Amino acid sequence: MIKITQKLTRNDKNEVYKLNYDFNRVIAKLDPAFDVKLDQKVKKALDKELDGFLRKKDQFFIIAKNGDEVVGFVAYRVEKMEIFCKYKQRIALVLLFVKKEWRKKKISKRLLGEVRKQAKKKNIKWIDISTSVMNKRALKVYKKFGFKTRYTTLSIIK
Repeated sequence: MIKITQKLTRNDKNEVYKLNYDFNRVIAKLDPAFDVKLDQKVKKALDKELDGFLRKKDQFFIIAKNGDEVVGFVAYRVEKMEIFCKYKQRIALVLLFVKKEWRKKKISKRLLGEVRKQAKKKNIKWIDISTSVMNKRALKVYKKFGFKTRYTTLSIIK
């Protein structure tokens, strides 16, 4: 049975790091701009980035567990918006990843549902996520959940 929680143990944190490496491998296959070898130097940088993320009061992790195994997670932060925005805060989803063998079991939906609950508790009406147009699977999940394309980012990579 899958349990959704915001409480991370030390072991959970290590598993989230491993899932983050998997996430980065998937992204590297989809987008040549991110095709970097996941050597110790890169892993250390990813770990440092997640450590910083975990320490900040406005940034959160929600994990999906099967027993002691972390099978997916979502990371998000609460951001203050500019004075000219209708909404004063938004939630920016930073990472959403589910292990390959646990996909198509509605885990992403449950993780996103928990983010939506947290937004409602904080009276936040705006939730954003960015992903590569090449990540068709992610786009499908987000659209099923109700996300709509509002902005497009164009890039030049030489």
